[in-house]
Amino acid sequence: MFSNDLVKIEFVQDKNGYIIMDKNKMIIGKIEIVEYSQKNKSCTFRLHFYIKEDIYEYTTYIIKNFIDMLFDTANLFKINILVGEGVNIQAFVDLNFHMEGILTNNSLIGDRHGNEILLGIDYDIYRNLKRVTALKLKGENICLKILTVNDADKVLKYYKNNKDYLREFEEVKDEGFYTLKRQMIIIRHQYIQFLNGNLAYFGIFKAGNLIGVINLYNILGGMFKDGTIGYSIDEKEQGKGYMKEAVKLVSSYAFNILKLHRLQAATLAYNVKSKAVLKACGFKEIGVSEKYLFINGEWQDQCIFYKLND
Repeated sequence: MFSNDLVKIEFVQDKNGYIIMDKNKMIIGKIEIVEYSQKNKSCTFRLHFYIKEDIYEYTTYIIKNFIDMLFDTANLFKINILVGEGVNIQAFVDLNFHMEGILTNNSLIGDRHGNEILLGIDYDIYRNLKRVTALKLKGENICLKILTVNDADKVLKYYKNNKDYLREFEEVKDEGFYTLKRQMIIIRHQYIQFLNGNLAYFGIFKAGNLIGVINLYNILGGMFKDGTIGYSIDEKEQGKGYMKEAVKLVSSYAFNILKLHRLQAATLAYNVKSKAVLKACGFKEIGVSEKYLFINGEWQDQCIFYKLND
């Protein structure tokens, strides 16, 4: 039995799987066992709801507790779930399921065959999700938070509002970049990389509003212990000290928590404001990489900066 303040769910095992009931004992759905392999430590289920309201809330709660139960007690490595093509899969994406394909005409509903979406999650991703909480770094004026797919609409709005402004400093982006679907894919990929220790993709928040992004990427261990910082900020929020504060927060996180030895950053040679931010945060200029990146329609020189963990 699983319950919270809003929903009470009971999984009643029968010969086909589990019946899902709400707190009033009304049957709202079913989880059907499609395939179970003890040898491969894998299992496939089919999830079907009899209701149309509050599907996201129910799905998030049911699936989270269901995979918790299976991974913790059934010694599984891989869990697959089939849902109807018309089901909103946002809840699965938020729980870091992979979309693994679409099975055409795979289920019979009434007298019609329908397509199903196959979603999967393995134990390694689940284990990391259990181990890691949403990372926040708090400063005096801003807060940095690891971005998740729940922030995709905020990130999309940020990039749309600054589309013309950022074109001068970043690589050319196709129109697909300015869609919610693409942002969800990017953020989800970045979050998995965060769980794997390869990067940390932060949103810069001021009073709950996303005003910029800062990325600690190319994180290397071993004899390097190195990482690279990249960032951008809303055009209207320039000159207020927010980016300087963000760079200092990420530098502290990199040096004190990740125990990195060195950080690197690069900025366009003519970007005076960005160079001033890095120098104010203790970065030293190495030199110029000529025609290093193709930005705004031409190859641009980049000033390279570094900072050591003292």
